[in-house]
Amino acid sequence: MLSKFLKLIIKYYLYSFLLLALLFLIRFINTDKDKNSVTDNAPIAVKDSLITDSRNGHTYRTRRFDKLWWMIDNINLDLEDSLYYKEIYIGKGSYCYNNNIKNAKKYGQLYDLSSAVEVCPTGWRLPTIKEWEVLNDKYANCAWDNNSSTGNYRERLPLFEPVGGGKGYLYRGFLPQEKNKAEDHLTYSGQNKFAYYWAQTERSKPYFFSINMQRCEAKRSLYQGASTRKTLAQGKFYSCRCVKEAN
Repeated sequence: MLSKFLKLIIKYYLYSFLLLALLFLIRFINTDKDKNSVTDNAPIAVKDSLITDSRNGHTYRTRRFDKLWWMIDNINLDLEDSLYYKEIYIGKGSYCYNNNIKNAKKYGQLYDLSSAVEVCPTGWRLPTIKEWEVLNDKYANCAWDNNSSTGNYRERLPLFEPVGGGKGYLYRGFLPQEKNKAEDHLTYSGQNKFAYYWAQTERSKPYFFSINMQRCEAKRSLYQGASTRKTLAQGKFYSCRCVKEAN
């Protein structure tokens, strides 16, 4: 009697073990399939496209990074707006580097902040400073080199392809009767060495993002005392890129 009981118990546990093993095998196969399915159907992290700006017919390359489409060409649009400081005309809202229109083809135009917040096409906007930082952290192609004097370098250009458009600064000290000479008071620097990009204002704080084109360095900066009002337009001019949420 005891022998039969032991055989029954052993048989029960043996069948239970086999059943559990079979269930585990089935779960493992399905999990592996699910992983492959997720991999196959996952959103493409980087994807290219093109858009045409209906305002002037310019075509811009765009690239999807995760949940955002980014322009990977600098905006090149003359808004034909005017800037005033204490009701005195101080210049235009955008300029080509060194006032040379040929520079706009590669570098786009440089905008003051009041113009930058308006320059993106319908459905697009300036990126936030946080979005700039996330993009750079993930796609900057930086590497560490202990033998380098700076410690870091670029293996290749970042996937978002910044261009060293430099910056412009407009001196406000000229007289109203000199308004036609405003461009003579605009100075430029940093071309091919730095890329400066406006960010969307956050809580009325105007940030811009600067990228060192020679070393793997990038940082956010806050432009103190700036305003998006044209009557209080600041005198700094940076490049612009626009973003759009991916569907």
